[in-house]
Amino acid sequence: FVFLLYQLFSDARMKRLTVLNISFFLIFSAHVYFYWKGNVASIGFLRHFVGIAPVMALLAMEGFNRWFHDAPSSESEKKNNILDTAILALGSAVILFFYSFELVGDYFLSDEKEYLKFVIGLVIVLLFALNKHLHFTGRTWKLIMLYSVVIAASGYALIKQKPLKLAPEHQTVKNFQMYYESQLKDSVSAMMVVHPWFFFFDDFNYYRDSLHTRKYMDMRLEKLPELPVGGLIAWDSHYSWRLSSNVALDSIRSDKRYQFSQQFVSNDRKFAIYLFRKVAE
Repeated sequence: FVFLLYQLFSDARMKRLTVLNISFFLIFSAHVYFYWKGNVASIGFLRHFVGIAPVMALLAMEGFNRWFHDAPSSESEKKNNILDTAILALGSAVILFFYSFELVGDYFLSDEKEYLKFVIGLVIVLLFALNKHLHFTGRTWKLIMLYSVVIAASGYALIKQKPLKLAPEHQTVKNFQMYYESQLKDSVSAMMVVHPWFFFFDDFNYYRDSLHTRKYMDMRLEKLPELPVGGLIAWDSHYSWRLSSNVALDSIRSDKRYQFSQQFVSNDRKFAIYLFRKVAE
């Protein structure tokens, strides 16, 4: 983050427009606006920035190279070094005031303080100041700068980024898929299901293969009459009524042709799968 911010400020100061900084600025600004207005469900999830992750990485690498390599010792460059130090310090200040908190899950900041990121930012500022202002130079010092950044970044990742675990919703979908595989698969003629993680756990690529090869059907309100008697509807509270599907839970519950069979509820009580069986035409 510090190197990325450093490069963006450096580009702005030098009035340099590139594909990298323009792409980042436009996409990031769009997500900020959407989050502010509550549109397009953009709340800063990592998946929303996957498209510009390579751009962010390249900008950060440019910032690192600018931070790492010695600049000419002209008077103008000396003034620029002071400004660069201030920019790096600003990045650390942003971390201190806005990001010095533990994460809740992978996305949200808690109220619990966490200053490790801020300390790493200060180390980056200190190394830069020693190099540019106190003239700590030479191969040994460059190795110290390089290894400090690598060890700090790797150490933070190892300490803070725990091995991924299935979210409660995903674990519930997995439980349902295992139940379907062992108890229902051989006895049902068809099943309407839409949750993408079900297909993941079922090792089924619905982009490549037809749903009918596994006796699956699209969950669409207009296709409910096509479900044969004895078929199942695996309605889930995340996808079945939105995005690629349009089946409201009440439209099944209130229809006597469909009989409630079983439910699978996540541990956090925020997600559920309701299983219905078609009993009449």
